[in-house]
Amino acid sequence: EEGMAQQVVMTMPLLEGTDGVKKMSKSYDNYVGVSDSPGEMFGKLMSISDALMDRYYLLLLGEKRDESLHPMEAKKQLAQQITTRFHSPAEGRASREDWETRFSRKDLAGSDLPELPAGDLPDGMSVLQLTSYAHELGFGQKKSNGELKKQFIATGAVQLNGEKLTDPNAPVQPGPGDILRLSKKHSVRFC
Repeated sequence: EEGMAQQVVMTMPLLEGTDGVKKMSKSYDNYVGVSDSPGEMFGKLMSISDALMDRYYLLLLGEKRDESLHPMEAKKQLAQQITTRFHSPAEGRASREDWETRFSRKDLAGSDLPELPAGDLPDGMSVLQLTSYAHELGFGQKKSNGELKKQFIATGAVQLNGEKLTDPNAPVQPGPGDILRLSKKHSVRFC
């Protein structure tokens, strides 16, 4: 009417982030990035709530969830399909297998873990120093001593070969083949 061409507006529903509350956003740190590694992508998708799974199926895959499947199996299929879409079928299957090994069977020895050289560790290293070293070299994360003590060591999350390390000042000397669990999601193997 005003001499302008007609315009069309399409609206789409917002996708909730992995927290299930706010929209998916890097700012809210509740996102699954298309450039995330296959394992990271699969893991983030497995962390969504069962209630949110139906929306992810509909909005991301364009299909309804198979109600006959157990919710855990449905979530694994969702995570594998989305990981496959952004990576490859082989990486989707490998991510699922690694996730099942690490989290369902709790078999860290059989998982694909970052490896750190045990021979490079100085003698008399404390649990706190080892935890800091492993976070930084294994995952590129620099953590403060207070954060490591409070979040990881004091809660009993840090384990060496299944044995909890709760004294941050205790000396520790891992050897080749030892597995250091830093948290539920982060573990390293010494070679």
